[in-house]
Amino acid sequence: MGVLSTRRIAATLFHQVAKKLLEDLPSTLDETYERVLREINEASREHALCLLQCLAVAHRPLRVEELAEALRLTSMGRTTEAFHS
Repeated sequence: MGVLSTRRIAATLFHQVAKKLLEDLPSTLDETYERVLREINEASREHALCLLQCLAVAHRPLRVEELAEALRLTSMGRTTEAFHS
């Protein structure tokens, strides 16, 4: 089999895989978020919820360090009200 034939086969396979991946994408933003949230494993769900709540009420984009602090405060039993003082 020549190099040109191998390249054609590889290109065809790539296009088939790419087409399948694009077909499987959610059609709306809501569906995208639902899929992402469903894929959060059970062990991380509480942390993810905390981070999403912080991001939802923030008046500006939060830095990674600030989100880490939110998780730390949550693990200490404090709530997001600690950020308002």
